[in-house]
Amino acid sequence: MSDPKSEFKKAICTALQEIINEKKLSLEDFPLDKTVVQDSPDASLGDFGSPMFVFAKSFRTSPQS
Repeated sequence: MSDPKSEFKKAICTALQEIINEKKLSLEDFPLDKTVVQDSPDASLGDFGSPMFVFAKSFRTSPQS
């Protein structure tokens, strides 16, 4: 049985790679190895969360966008 956090991290990395490719950005600007999956601070927000602050500068947008 696979670890749910690992599966979630894979899904996030896959989605980020698709966005990077779609926008024709350089994969070198995105530290996908720094993707973090953590327990959500509030159960109403879901089971897991992944801070996107590390990617905000590369996407040139705020993390909440």
